[in-house]
Amino acid sequence: MANTTAQFPCEEYPCGLPASLFEGDREILLATLRAESARLFSGQDNIEVWKSTEVITEPEHDRITLRREAFSWPSFDLNPKFCTYFVHQPSSWGYLQISRATLQRLLYTHEISPVVLEGVFAFGSKITGEDDPYFSLCSWKTKEQPVQNAAGVEKRWSSEICYLLRYYDKHGRSDLKNAWSLRQTMVYQRQSHHEGQSIWLFIQPSQRCKDMLWRAFPKQNHFLSAHLLILRANLSGWRSYLNDTRRSLADYTEKATKSSLEFRDVDYDTGFKDSQRLRELCHNLRVAQTILDSVLDIARTIQKICHEAPSSAASKPNATKELLADVEVEIQRIMGFKRTACALHEQAEGTSQLLLKLLEYRKADLQTAHTVALRNMAQAANDQSNSLRQLTEQTNRDSRSVKILTFVAMMYLPASLIAVSTVLYGPNSRPGHECGSFTATSGGEQFNMDLRVGEHCIDDLHTGSECAVRQHGTLAED
Repeated sequence: MANTTAQFPCEEYPCGLPASLFEGDREILLATLRAESARLFSGQDNIEVWKSTEVITEPEHDRITLRREAFSWPSFDLNPKFCTYFVHQPSSWGYLQISRATLQRLLYTHEISPVVLEGVFAFGSKITGEDDPYFSLCSWKTKEQPVQNAAGVEKRWSSEICYLLRYYDKHGRSDLKNAWSLRQTMVYQRQSHHEGQSIWLFIQPSQRCKDMLWRAFPKQNHFLSAHLLILRANLSGWRSYLNDTRRSLADYTEKATKSSLEFRDVDYDTGFKDSQRLRELCHNLRVAQTILDSVLDIARTIQKICHEAPSSAASKPNATKELLADVEVEIQRIMGFKRTACALHEQAEGTSQLLLKLLEYRKADLQTAHTVALRNMAQAANDQSNSLRQLTEQTNRDSRSVKILTFVAMMYLPASLIAVSTVLYGPNSRPGHECGSFTATSGGEQFNMDLRVGEHCIDDLHTGSECAVRQHGTLAED
């Protein structure tokens, strides 16, 4: 039953709700809602509404006539028999196209459990790294309330279910290497069987899901039948996603198993980037397993509610049994996808380890080759140094020999062509030290030679006590 009080504390939701609807800490939820408001809401109400004012019970199913209506306060009908609200985002990480005040008023009016806010917080504007792909939400509650009336005590049964569905879907963008994006949809339903009223709230459902619901809502044989369709819409892309992941993983597995341990001119282009992409694949597969576990919990929750629901929840006798069988089929599909994801994750981890070992081996082999090359270069440098030293010594010896040969050759030149200058120092010169110099000029060229004591047989050339004797002239004059 909708809360139609003229004055209601919408700004205080969820604090204004009856205590029986929620047992958690409402103050914390309200503080979080206010703190996250700038990130979550666009401030403009663009809500899509499907509704029907009557539900006609037929032998095979309940029939309703759906119509789309514009949403606006306060003229909006708050007591329809069937009503579905759709809140969208312009993109996966965009603002919700609703204001905080409108959301609070909507939740308060239909007495929707504040557990919905946990799902709302998963949406809104985000940047890379802020999204939590491991978060899951699946909450449900059934209530059977005895009511006294003229016929006696009547048991009024109601149920409430809220969950967050995550799935992979193709984004259709050509500028990204990965063709898949992680999407999410929040689903809420409150069913009051004694009033025959069903209230739904969706946040960011896929178009595929909306198309299926538009066809299924007008004729349902069980109040939980729509959840089966939502599960099927969620699972429709998992096989393609896992196949694409398997093909990507196969390329890295081939590289890791067939690449040469040594560098070759013709080989697979294997490097550290491959290891990084493999780690990303491992992360995505871990997230996929977590998501499939969450979807599995949702499917089993639907089964539990089916078992607890009264027989009046189905429009025909076998509707509950058929629904349980159909849900079990979807559970088996989910478990099959999970087994595939686990196997691919194990393969990706093994391939990643093998690739890292290959890169480490190549690195060690490359370091060894570099060490050998450096040792060879050092040996070559040492050999070159020795050769240069030997060449220098040989050059010095050749220079001395040239000087001696030049001096000897001058002895055979005509005396008139040679000018000689000698400088002799004092008699105190010691052996091995210079005792003078000899300069000869012939044909315009000058030749110098230092004279040392004990060399060239000039030890006895020093005479007298003079410090130096200088003689000039030609050889004939000397």
